Amino acid sequence: MQNLFKNQLQTYAQKRNFTLPKYSCERAGPPHAPLFKCRVTVNGQTYESREQFPILNRAEQAAAKAALSSLLPNGVEEDESFYKNRLQDLAQREGYGSPTYSTEKSGEAHALTFISTVKIKGEIFTGQGAKTKKEAEMSAAKIAYTALKQRCQAQEAVGETQLSASSVRAGLTAFFQQNTQPKLPVPNEQAEQYRGSKSGIEFMVGRNKILVHPRGTKMTYPPGSTVLTVSDDKWTAVKMPP
Repeated sequence: MQNLFKNQLQTYAQKRNFTLPKYSCERAGPPHAPLFKCRVTVNGQTYESREQFPILNRAEQAAAKAALSSLLPNGVEEDESFYKNRLQDLAQREGYGSPTYSTEKSGEAHALTFISTVKIKGEIFTGQGAKTKKEAEMSAAKIAYTALKQRCQAQEAVGETQLSASSVRAGLTAFFQQNTQPKLPVPNEQAEQYRGSKSGIEFMVGRNKILVHPRGTKMTYPPGSTVLTVSDDKWTAVKMPP
């Protein structure tokens, strides 16, 4: 559930017609091992996580969790559409197509049991038995969402390990060859032509969008960004959110 806190907080705000949550983060630690601490403002109130995290998105999730813990008695709000909405969002984001539900009922008329399945990207997930069709669909959606979310996270983790210094550098070289063709900086060069760049350089390494900018340039990264360990004392490499 840790990865759902930001979605839960946004849903909470939308239901109450609040302005959407706004996140602000502070960065600390050495360049090769940054730490992030975030706060979130909802309906004029600001909430902050006490912990620091090496990944920006995790710091934002912690801030959202702190807000939910204060706004809700148990820190979690689930309704009959919660997992169905999350599954729909995940399916759209990953290009899986819309989930399709099917429900069967059994038992005596006064004590029916409903079991739902949901089909997504050719795969079928079966929920647990429930007393109503809505609850059965919610169960199937929860099982499907949990499985697919874990699968996506595993794929992202594999992609993260593949972002070596050589792969990032190769991607940057390819970008230069296809565009302005400037000289590729090396660690012992000052790279004056890029000093003070405000936007940095964006390019793709596999399915990952990477931003490279000179160390010390003031940048605001979008939520979900990750500062990569391949950064050095002159350049910062950041994996951008999809």
